[in-house]
Amino acid sequence: GCPINSYCSFGHCQCLGGFEQRYGRCWRPEDDWRQARISDPFSVACRDTGDCAKMDMNLICNTNKTIGPDGRCECREDMRWNSQEGECQIYLDVDCSAITYDTEPSKVVLEAVNATLEKIEKENSTQSTTTTTLSTTSTESTTVSTSTASTAVASESTTVGSDNTTLAVSTKEAAVNET
Repeated sequence: GCPINSYCSFGHCQCLGGFEQRYGRCWRPEDDWRQARISDPFSVACRDTGDCAKMDMNLICNTNKTIGPDGRCECREDMRWNSQEGECQIYLDVDCSAITYDTEPSKVVLEAVNATLEKIEKENSTQSTTTTTLSTTSTESTTVSTSTASTAVASESTTVGSDNTTLAVSTKEAAVNET
């Protein structure tokens, strides 16, 4: 399990609301967490996960790595030790070095965005619907316009443009708008 002030989410411990994660533990914003930094948790002998969790809530004791009753602490599955942050963190083995803010999204990403927008639109079609258009221009200004319709909304198009990152959601309303 996870220690106090944290909960388990998909096999990893995370801090409860009102707490901040620093050095593998959950702290109140006013707490002095700087003294808690751990330099090498993997050299510590352990008998159970509780011994390791005292250092970092996502460290577990692996007794299969040693001969004898003591084990060694290691990060949970799909996590790696981040030396700069001094804690176990989720590790994604991907190379994003070629991706920039100007890189056009792939077809798969666009399809996922469109599917999500359609799902949200369907969920809202039986309720009062808010339609939002968000666009960012090259001058860094952002325009948001919102209108509320009290009837079903039918989608005309959803566009994600590659020029200056523009996201537009267009809808056709079946009744009079209330603003």
